[in-house]
Amino acid sequence: MPIGNEWFCHRQKERSLSIFGRTLPLCSRCTGLIIGTTFAYPFRNLFAFSTPALFFLSFAFAFPGFVDSVTQFMGLRKSNNALRLVTGISGGIAVVFLALFLEKLIF
Repeated sequence: MPIGNEWFCHRQKERSLSIFGRTLPLCSRCTGLIIGTTFAYPFRNLFAFSTPALFFLSFAFAFPGFVDSVTQFMGLRKSNNALRLVTGISGGIAVVFLALFLEKLIF
């Protein structure tokens, strides 16, 4: 059973990025999620889409990460850190769209 931060990230060294010989503490996909969310959030006011569009966009941006994760888990193919990073960034943008959707829905 996962303990602590393992609920968020598995932290497998072979699935983590290395910078200047040091391995980052999060996997590539979780690093991408943080990057995508961090860079998309300041621009949230530019996303003046309707509520249904925000809902659709959140799923559209999350879908590549879902496909990458599921096909890798099922053993259909092997992913790599660059693809995990890109799908993580896309997922981080999806998180921002989902938050905007929920904000418009509630308020």
